[in-house]
Amino acid sequence: MLTTTRQAATGLTAWLTRRARTTPARQRQTPRMRTLDVSRAVGYPLTLHVAAWRSTTPLAWQSLQDGEPLARGDFLSSPGIAWDMLQALQGDELLDGMPAAVRAVMNWAPFLGIELAQACGRLDAARELAESSPLLLILLVERGTREGWTAEQLAQWLTHKQSGLCRMAGLCGTKSCARLVRRCRLRPLTRGELPSLRRTLSHDGKLAALRHSPALRLDHLVFLANLDTARWPGLPTMLDELLVVA
Repeated sequence: MLTTTRQAATGLTAWLTRRARTTPARQRQTPRMRTLDVSRAVGYPLTLHVAAWRSTTPLAWQSLQDGEPLARGDFLSSPGIAWDMLQALQGDELLDGMPAAVRAVMNWAPFLGIELAQACGRLDAARELAESSPLLLILLVERGTREGWTAEQLAQWLTHKQSGLCRMAGLCGTKSCARLVRRCRLRPLTRGELPSLRRTLSHDGKLAALRHSPALRLDHLVFLANLDTARWPGLPTMLDELLVVA
């Protein structure tokens, strides 16, 4: 009887091994929580548990020092480790199944990578905004992170039209501002550029100078932040020429 049981167990193990080898990676179950030893990066013993995208609380995390819980966060909360570092360590496993639009918005604002992933992982409306107006989502999530918004609060804000979302993000709350933000071509930006973006996008005169520009880019918003449009009547024409050349 014992011999029969061992043979059965051996046969089951062999079958599972063969199946694992022949099952495509995308069909295998990805662990919902990844464990990362980030001690060398931070200079002291620190372990980080991070939930994968395919989990009930995407990119939620808990840090432990010497096995003892240190901190945790599950929404608009970063563990204090740069997203670029986490991506290098466990990017493929953490992001498996993540929509391309969400990956893109995280790349546009890597300093908010975790927070953007948490928002998009929890809220369908945030994922939709990542696709339709990624810059607006970045500005909203950055404000929500500073002010400690809950998932319920952000979900409520996201029921508004994009003009209303612009106002909540600290911009002009108009349809024309929402259109301008939607069509702005992005590149990876830094946290330090956000105040400049808000200065431009909350100023009626600067928005008017940009409204009909054919190739609006992020750099143009940053460029305009410190200019006085009222003292430079020829600015709209100059900008049109600049944007076309750029």
